[in-house]
Amino acid sequence: MNASRKEEEGQNLMEQGEKQLHQKSGFLSFFLGKSASIGKSSPQEEAAETFVKAANCFRLVKAWSQAGAAFEKAASAYAASSDMTYEAASKYTDAAKAYKNSDSGKAVAAYEKAIELYTDTARFQQCARYKKEIAEMFEAEQDMEKSLEAYIAAADFYDMEDAKSNANSMRVKVAMLSASTGKFAEAADLYESVAQNALANHMLKYGARDHLLRAGLCRLCLDDVIGAQRAISKYAEMDPTFSTSREGKLLEAVVAAVDEADVQGFTNHVYEYDSLSKLDEWKTSILLKIKNKINAEDDDLT
Repeated sequence: MNASRKEEEGQNLMEQGEKQLHQKSGFLSFFLGKSASIGKSSPQEEAAETFVKAANCFRLVKAWSQAGAAFEKAASAYAASSDMTYEAASKYTDAAKAYKNSDSGKAVAAYEKAIELYTDTARFQQCARYKKEIAEMFEAEQDMEKSLEAYIAAADFYDMEDAKSNANSMRVKVAMLSASTGKFAEAADLYESVAQNALANHMLKYGARDHLLRAGLCRLCLDDVIGAQRAISKYAEMDPTFSTSREGKLLEAVVAAVDEADVQGFTNHVYEYDSLSKLDEWKTSILLKIKNKINAEDDDLT
C-alpha cells in the first residue's frame, strides 16, 4: 500500500464531502417535501458517508489527527439529521479513538460530544462506557481530580441502567484513587458504601469483606485508632462473617498492632495474610504507609 497515495485519496474524499455538504436539494424535493426524498439520502448523509471513507483512508496510514477530524466531520453531518443521532454519536466515538493516538484533549472532547448525544437518547450504558474511557485517560496522565470526576459520572450512568456490579466497580476505582491522593476519609466512606451494596446482592456479597478491609485500612491512615476499632465493630454488624474471615482477622490484628506500636507483630500478621491471600499493590502501599506511621511513633518515644 502506498501511504502517500492513500493519504491523498483521503484528502480528495474530504473535498468531495465538503461539496456534498453544501449541495442544495433540488426544487422538486423542496416543493414536495419529505415524500420526494423517500429512499434517497440527504446531502448531509451522503457527505457523512464520504467523510467516513476519508477517515478510513487516514486510519490505514495512521494519520490519526486527520482521521479524527474526518470522523468528526461525519458526526457533525449526521447530527444535522434528527433521525441520525445514533450514527452521529458513533462517529464521535470513532473520532475519539483516532485522536487517542495523537491528541488526548481532542479525544476527550469527542467522547463528551458522543456522551451528550447518547444522553439525549437515554443510552446510559454507552455514556458510562465512554465516561470510563475518559477516566482512564486522565488516570494515565496522572490528572487524578478529572479522573475521579469521570469515574463518578460513569458510576452514576451505570446506576441509571441498574448495572449495580459495574457501578460498584467504578466506585471502587474512585475509592482507590481517593486513597492514593490522601483522601482517606472519602475512600473509607466509599468502600463501606460499596460493601453495603455488595452485601445486598447475593452474587456480590462475598466481595464485601475485601471492601471492608480496605475501608478499615483507610480509617487507620487517618491516625484514628479508636475510629478504626469502632469501624471493626460496625463491619461485624454489617457482615456477621467478617470477624472470622481472613480480612477481618487481619484488620483486627493490624489495628491492635498500631494501638500497641508493635512493628514486629504488624509485620508478622501481614506476612501471614500474604502467604495465604496475596496482597495487591494497593494494599501493600497502604500497609507500608501504616507501618511507617508506627515506626515514626516509635522513634518519637525513643
